[in-house]
Amino acid sequence: MLQLRQRLLNAVKENRPEDIKAAQDAYAASAAKVAALEAAAYGKVYALLKPNQQKDALPAFALLAGLFSNASPAGGAAGGGMRGRGGQ
Repeated sequence: MLQLRQRLLNAVKENRPEDIKAAQDAYAASAAKVAALEAAAYGKVYALLKPNQQKDALPAFALLAGLFSNASPAGGAAGGGMRGRGGQ
């Protein structure tokens, strides 16, 4: 996903409409795959829960979705690394 974002950014920066479209299409396809993976993982976890635990599953999904989020590369614009999570 990060590579696709970079590809899109470069295409926009260089004003290449055909490359912008290709990067957008590739990004959309990848985002759909990530969403499907998240949903499948959540479904498997949900199926493991006892009925009285399933009522609390929705807030847990936000935590699970965080496992699949794209982290910024270390030293990137967002500060990267473990800052704010017990690191440095």
